[in-house]
Amino acid sequence: MLTLFLFLLVPAVIQILFALAGIIPYVGDFFHYLSQFLSFFLYLGIGAFAAEEARGLSPGKKRLLLGYTLVVCAFAFTIPYVAGYYTYPVKVARVIAAEKHGEFTYAQASDAVKALLVKETGSDGVIAYAIYTERVQLSSASFGEYVGKQFSDIDDLGGLLSAVINTILHAIPMLLKSLLCNGLGLIREAGLIGLGFWYLFSVILAAIGYAYWE
Repeated sequence: MLTLFLFLLVPAVIQILFALAGIIPYVGDFFHYLSQFLSFFLYLGIGAFAAEEARGLSPGKKRLLLGYTLVVCAFAFTIPYVAGYYTYPVKVARVIAAEKHGEFTYAQASDAVKALLVKETGSDGVIAYAIYTERVQLSSASFGEYVGKQFSDIDDLGGLLSAVINTILHAIPMLLKSLLCNGLGLIREAGLIGLGFWYLFSVILAAIGYAYWE
């Protein structure tokens, strides 16, 4: 029982640490984009751990473990959005305080973020933040425009690294958005495409980790 609890807890703690690293002054953006890349190995590790625990289990217990692994993936997937909802106001407060050369509190920044979410999504909270975040990532009219935005105004190695990582990670979601939203009109909210793709991708990574270490 303790092993299963830690199986759920450890990935969540790692994701929280990634989110906290993203608000470190001056290097937060670098750690934010780096954490997106390192998250891939986290899901591979989830699958590998499940494979290790599944050895010697009966088929029925193995299926239960696989189902629990999906729960672990879902929990680890939601943590960055939960953490982002509560840490993003820190970044907002820091930027506005620097622009105004004065104090801008976390509470003021949090109210501003909530007002933005209500305006853009019609609701407030973690789910609205997750949808809006993915919508912004896929806001470019085309993949070419998205790539152009990523590589504009690069002035350091961190900016170049984040542009490369962003371009690689968002190639498929951007193409799916062009097809499902712009082309066929099947889905109106681009943020849902981003959320669906990234969760499916995390499960696929966990499955790869499971298959490799089984």
